[in-house]
Formats: sequence, C-alpha cells, structure tokens
Amino acid sequence: MDRSAEAIIAMWAVAKTGAAFVPIDPALPTERVAYMVRDSGVQLGLTVRARIDEMPEGPRWIAVDDPIIVDPSVASFALPSLRPDHAAYMIYTSGSTGTPKGVVVSHTGLATFAADARPELGLTSQSRMLRFSSASFDASIFEMLQAFSAGAAMVVAPADVLGGGDLAEVLRRHRVTHIVSAPTVLTTVDPTGLDDLEAVVVGGDLCTPDLVARFGDTCRFVNSYGPTETTIVVTAGDPLTVGAPITIGSPIDGVTAVVLDRSSGRSPSDSSASSTSAAPGSRAAT
Repeated sequence: MDRSAEAIIAMWAVAKTGAAFVPIDPALPTERVAYMVRDSGVQLGLTVRARIDEMPEGPRWIAVDDPIIVDPSVASFALPSLRPDHAAYMIYTSGSTGTPKGVVVSHTGLATFAADARPELGLTSQSRMLRFSSASFDASIFEMLQAFSAGAAMVVAPADVLGGGDLAEVLRRHRVTHIVSAPTVLTTVDPTGLDDLEAVVVGGDLCTPDLVARFGDTCRFVNSYGPTETTIVVTAGDPLTVGAPITIGSPIDGVTAVVLDRSSGRSPSDSSASSTSAAPGSRAAT
C-alpha cells in the first residue's frame, strides 16, 4: 500500500496476530514486487481495491478498504504468546550489490533500538513524527516505532509528496517535529519557516557539509548508520554542527562496533579505533 492511515492500521493488525509482516512499496518495479512476494513465501497479502488487480500470484489478497470485509465492530481476542526472538517483520535490502535479500528482524532488536533512540531524539507524547520513508526500507519502521512507542502523533505524507516545496509545506502545515530521511531528500527542502522542527535523523547515504549547514543550526541534526541486518540503526552521533567533523557516531545501547583492518581482519591499533568502539559491558550486535 502507499503511505496512508490504512497501511499503518494493516501493519498493526498483522503485528497483533503475532505474525511477521513484509512491507512492500507498490512504487517499486513490478518484477521486484513479484520477486519479494515469491521469495518471502507470504501466505496473505493486504492491499487496497485500486491495486488488487496488479498484485502478483501466490498469496491470497485482501483489499482492506473493501466493504465486504470491513467489520465496524471491535473484535477482542487473546494476544498470542510471543518471545523476544520471534520474528517481528521481514524486510528486503536495497539490492545494490546484487539480488535483494530478505532479512528477518526479531522483537529483541526492536525493543533495544526503541529504548535507545526515543530519549536521544527527545520524543514525547507531544511530538509529531513524519511518516515519509518508503515502506520497503527500514527507515519506515524507525518512523513508526519511535512515534508509537512515545505516544506521539504520526503525520503521514501523501503518496505523491516526494520532497522539495511539497514536503516543506507538509512539515509546516502539520507542525512536524521529527524527521527520519535519506540525505538526498533533505537537500531539496528549505528549512526556512520550519519553526516546529526539533530533530532530524539522516542515514542510508552520505551526509554532506552542505546538508549540515542547512539544518545543523535549526534543529538537533543526527547522522546515523546501520545495515538492514542489524535492526535499523546501530550507531548514531551527537548533533552535528557546522564546521565539525561528520561521523557516524558511536554504538547505541546493546551494540558493539569493531573496526577491522582491510586486509587481515584484525582491529587496527591506531587511536581512531577507540572513537568508534563500544563502552565496556555492551553486547554484540546480531
């Protein structure tokens, strides 16, 4: 589904059953959508009536906005018995080095990530988090997890808003306080007039000095890093300021970062390694 309230409700509906969800952005090429559906082995697909005829073969498809299946009554049922190591969702890598790979993420990593990032970004029940990232990338999980774990409001950007002045208008009109974005998108946004903006997290691409100059003096601007396989984000830095070195920061709680020698696989002995190593007692990432 495109970004929408229905997509968020569908995600929570699946999570409430105890099943794992596989988010797929319908804007992806048809062949890639079909591959992800086939490779993941999903048995049930949720979409909307406007797209159901486009869906690939395999799972049983349900249009969540079909009046036939919409029951206005509130059903109550016992929550499933889950363990931290059960799968929460399956999400695919970008495929930049070959075929996209499906990564199964457990509840354990999500709990650790949420507990660390929420206070770092100053998220509260008064915050307004933007829902903007593609559903097929784990930045979308970042947005939803942080907003809902803090009891914050979620502002869902319309599907046709891709950046630039349109995105800036959404931020202004809905008084968005927190954003998670790829650097390339933010380079199209003028921060002038975004008086409610409190924190911006970038990741997934190179953060440039120009971008820091654009946002560093207007809000808490944080550069983050984390492969899909390690639950969204594993390192984050202090807020970046104009003229200061741009780094990926240090490990979040529960993570150990190791800097390896390019050829031998051994940790380098120079002092630069200590700036990225974890605090004593932290646990290894899985």
